[in-house]
Amino acid sequence: DMAERYFGDLRSSRPPRHGPWPEPAPDSPRRRVVADPRAPQPAFVAAYRTPDPVAEFDRHLGYHVLAQLLASGDASRLRSRLMHRDHLVTDVSCQLGIFGVDGLYMRDPVLFQIVVFHPGTKATDDLMSIVREELSLLAADGPSGEELERVAAEYASAHWRAVDSVMERAIALACFEATHGRAELLVELPSRLAAGSAQSV
Repeated sequence: DMAERYFGDLRSSRPPRHGPWPEPAPDSPRRRVVADPRAPQPAFVAAYRTPDPVAEFDRHLGYHVLAQLLASGDASRLRSRLMHRDHLVTDVSCQLGIFGVDGLYMRDPVLFQIVVFHPGTKATDDLMSIVREELSLLAADGPSGEELERVAAEYASAHWRAVDSVMERAIALACFEATHGRAELLVELPSRLAAGSAQSV
């Protein structure tokens, strides 16, 4: 009733065209070094393209699981190895999207990024070889059932905490509706992520 009262007499308009406008996949690795005299320590980012988050939503969710497996919490693979076991880095994280925008709210292309800060005792190439090794282990053996359960629980907790306020929930609903045409993904997301298999990762 309130929606009709305040918005019912507004004329509808044609929604803007949203593509898709895909970028061609890069045909070779790209590398760039940036020197910043104000940076407190060395860092590097390794970025990979993900499946289309709209057309291949469930495949894209596999990358969100992968990000959690690699760098969410002290039990994650890269943090436990690089930070706590080998003491080679000061921080490692994974994120999807760019400029602080969640990959779930974006259209193709989306980047999966591994961000590593380190004291400079090991070269970037040496640290990247460890990252590749962990990725290869996951590709060969897959995550364990226990890891998937941990990730699903952590993700659900963080998801509901992030949309606890009315404002954040409204923004998330609007983003899902604008990007995917389905605001209800906000509610479905934790269970759909938990339903993913080791093979999807």
